[in-house]
Amino acid sequence: MVTKKRNTNYKKVQNLESNMQKSGKGIEQEKDLEFVIQKLINEKNELEKEFEEILRFILEDMKKQEQFISNALLSNEEPNDELVSYYKDKHYEANKKMNELEQQNKKLKNRIYALENSTLGKITLKYWELKNKIT
Repeated sequence: MVTKKRNTNYKKVQNLESNMQKSGKGIEQEKDLEFVIQKLINEKNELEKEFEEILRFILEDMKKQEQFISNALLSNEEPNDELVSYYKDKHYEANKKMNELEQQNKKLKNRIYALENSTLGKITLKYWELKNKIT
C-alpha cells in the first residue's frame, strides 16, 4: 500500500515537473517564488530570534527593577532619580524595539500568506510537498 502511494506521488511529481518544463515561464516563476519564500522564511526566523532576545532582556530588566524597588522599600530610602530615569529609558527602548519587530513579523506573515494563496504559489508548495515525500 505504501509503495502504491509512493508511486502515485512520484507520478504526480513527474507530471508537475513536465508541466513546468513545458512552459519556460513556470520554471522562472517557480525559481523566483522559491527565492522569495526562502528569503521570507529566513527573515522570519531572524526576527523570531531577535524577538526572543528582546523578551529575555525585558524579563531580566524587570527582575532588576523589582529587586531595586524591593531594596529601596526595605531600606526606606528614596529611589535614585538617575536609576529611575535609566530604567524608564531602557523600558521605552525595549517596548519600541518589540513593537517594530511585531510589525515586521506581521508584514512577513502577510507576504507569506499572499504567496500561499496565489495559484503559482500553491502549485510550488504542492510540488515541494510531493518532492519531499518521495525523498
